[in-house]
Order: sequence, then C-alpha cells, then structure tokens
Amino acid sequence: MNAHGISVFYGADTAEGAVAEVRPAVGSQTLVGRFDLIRPIKLLDFRALKSLSERGSIFDPEYATRLTRMTFLRSLNNRISRPVMPTDEEVEYLTTQAVIDFLANGLSVELDGVIFPSSQTNEATTNVVLFHRSSKIVELDLPKGTELSAHTSRSTSEGAERDYYVWEKVPPEEEEVVESANRPPFAGLHLAMNYVTDPLEDKTLHLDMESLSVQIVTAATYATDDYSVLRHRMEMRARSDF
Repeated sequence: MNAHGISVFYGADTAEGAVAEVRPAVGSQTLVGRFDLIRPIKLLDFRALKSLSERGSIFDPEYATRLTRMTFLRSLNNRISRPVMPTDEEVEYLTTQAVIDFLANGLSVELDGVIFPSSQTNEATTNVVLFHRSSKIVELDLPKGTELSAHTSRSTSEGAERDYYVWEKVPPEEEEVVESANRPPFAGLHLAMNYVTDPLEDKTLHLDMESLSVQIVTAATYATDDYSVLRHRMEMRARSDF
C-alpha cells in the first residue's frame, strides 16, 4: 500500500489476522496489541466495490468510459487482496501504491484509509490501512529522560526462561525551585506553546498497553485449491533433411 519512505498504519480486525499478515515462520515470536481509535475516521471499503454496476446505452458516447471505470473499480478489491510472493512485491505493488496515493491525496473527499479482505486468511479477517496523515499514535506518557529496556527471558536456577517485560528507568523527581523576582517574564510560556503545537486532535490511534501479548508461532496451517496434473503424449513427426 505504501511507497518507500511513506509510512502508513497496517492493522487487522483480529489478532489472528494480524499475525497471519506478517507471515511469521514457525518458531517466530510476534508482539500483538490493540489500537483504539480516538477520533472518527472515514474509510473506503474495497469490498463494496464488487457490487458496482453501470446502466446506460451503448449508443451513449460516455457509457464506454463509465463502463471502463466501473470495471477497474470492481477489480480493485481482487487486485489489492491478491497474495503476492515476497520476491515479486517491488513490481506487483506498484499499481496498488499508485491507487492508494491517489485516494490519499487526489480526492475532494478526505479519506483516512481503506478496508480490504485479508489474502492470508482467505478473507476470514479484514485489514485496515490508515494513510500517513491519519496514522499518528498518541505517545506514551513517560518522564523526560526515561530509559527503556525490553527483555524476552529471565535467569533462573534452571537456566533462562521465557519472560517478557519492559523496564522503565525514570529520572529522580526534582524539587520545584521557586525563583526570585529576577525570573524572566513569560518563563512558563514555553511548555504551553509546545503543547499547543502538538494537539491531540492530530492523533488517530492509542495503543492499549494492557493488551500487549507475545504469540509464539508453533504451527502453520494452509487452505489449498487442488488441481490434477495431467500427462499428454504425442508422436513427433519425422523430419526430412534436404
């Protein structure tokens, strides 16, 4: 969906769908969390495009144009949901990236993102992509200077055991110093101005920290369409040399 250098938000409506979309190998550790919307958003549902129809007369000069446009829109859902091998992504995704860029920047109606069925789960789950401008996340409320460290195991008398936790090392609280009358005027205005220049209205998502969990992939299952392989034999014609 996104060209190189332009970040967007990818999500799914279920944890299983989110894990499937990153195509993890067996033994992988995936971190899953729920993001909550903090403002209303407008999404284009590609699934609805499959039911588009166009009425008109073949004698109408504009009918052919409208019919071509409708056929293209109806094919978008299949094109965007079509699975692509990792080695072909650079070429195969160019068309959908161009479409998404147009939807994000070329419409009179401002959209925040798109909805489309997941190809990795055979459309059992739904994916959501939020465009760059609509993918900002509320920052964690951490004191300035906080040091974070993430761990995936802990040492025990029997060796290392899986244990997922994050240490937050916060700086010591400083006592408020009341300055004398020599304090410059408007000294406290800077913090207020910083807050105003980064309003909460610019954000779309909030990560529920309590929902975070690590899912270890222990097996993979596949749904397949089976096709028989037929063998044919024909007798080669004799050739004459002149």
